[in-house]
Amino acid sequence: MREEMMDRLLPESVGPSVQVERAALRQTQLLMGQRTSSAVIALLLAALVFACLPEKATAFISLLRQGGVWLAAALCVLSLGFVWRFYRACVRLNALGLYRRARGIRPSWNWELAGGFISLAIAATVCAAAGWELISVGIGCIPGLLAALRLGRRLKQIPDYETARQEELAKMSILQDEDA
Repeated sequence: MREEMMDRLLPESVGPSVQVERAALRQTQLLMGQRTSSAVIALLLAALVFACLPEKATAFISLLRQGGVWLAAALCVLSLGFVWRFYRACVRLNALGLYRRARGIRPSWNWELAGGFISLAIAATVCAAAGWELISVGIGCIPGLLAALRLGRRLKQIPDYETARQEELAKMSILQDEDA
């Protein structure tokens, strides 16, 4: 690049001020940090639910079950609160045009796994509160799995199945060409 092209293309009076640029950068960094931390905290709180439930509700964790159903319910509510915070951060980043949809099928699996895990925690808590035994993990996972899949696609964070499959095949094709 030529040296005269290294400076700003527009005069100082046309673009935003440095303070506005810094504020926008700070806001973007804050939203991206909130999105990531919210997802991690939501999953952690959902995982802690299994530490609080009685033995007959699940055999997932045998320690730390003294909190009972009420602590599990509180952790579920907190987990859903952080899911909401994650959702809001994604929406705001999308509105700013700052999202990058991951390619391939793995991001979809991640969203499905997270949604299924949180849903299973909620289902196990409801069963424990009602005195029932959760006999099928799938029944507890499916609502959250489907909700996370729909939400991820709506937020443009994950591709639909056909697009993901085409991206995976293209990636495998490129890798095979490099090996040859």
